Amino acid sequence: MKTRPLYIETKIKCDLDTLWTNTQDPSIHEQWDLRFSEISYLPKDESTDPQKFLYSTQIGLGIKVNGIGESVVTKTKDNGESTSVLKFSSNSKISIIKQGSGYWKYVPEKDGIKFCTGYDYETRWGLFGNLIDKFIFRPLMIWATAWSFDCLKNWIEKGLHPKQAVNAQLSVFLINFTLGIIWIFQGLIPKILFTYTGEIEILRKSEKNAL
Repeated sequence: MKTRPLYIETKIKCDLDTLWTNTQDPSIHEQWDLRFSEISYLPKDESTDPQKFLYSTQIGLGIKVNGIGESVVTKTKDNGESTSVLKFSSNSKISIIKQGSGYWKYVPEKDGIKFCTGYDYETRWGLFGNLIDKFIFRPLMIWATAWSFDCLKNWIEKGLHPKQAVNAQLSVFLINFTLGIIWIFQGLIPKILFTYTGEIEILRKSEKNAL
């Protein structure tokens, strides 16, 4: 079952050094990237060695999925473009991701940096894992990556911390959920399941007025 690699891009109005720090410093990265709860770099033997790191993701109820990754960065090419290539894997049996690889690309433009990512991965659990990935997990990862990029953009350009963005998103969700419950209640309970005489009277009056 073939799936397309994930690809997300955005444009951020800042210089390369600012964006580089916000994406390559693990203590900052974990604050805006919804896909990771914790990221920590491991010591290098040589400065030229690939950077190995540990990561974890909270999936709820105190359960964590842990993994390990390795990245190689090219800060600046002749055209000003920079890249960060990585591979990652998880030995956790509850992780649908077995292993994968991807990249970050930083392309300087007139009024900012075009920041994009592409990545793909192999799944566990055979056909069952492929189906979950195609219809649930991969769309969720696309959404989480895009949302995280928006968080980073708003943090750099507007000073809106990701925690504020999360709180705002939760507020919108709760408001919509509450309005939805009220709408369902008003449409279902007094009008269909337990017909309320006041509702009937209102309908009768509106019919008379229409005539």
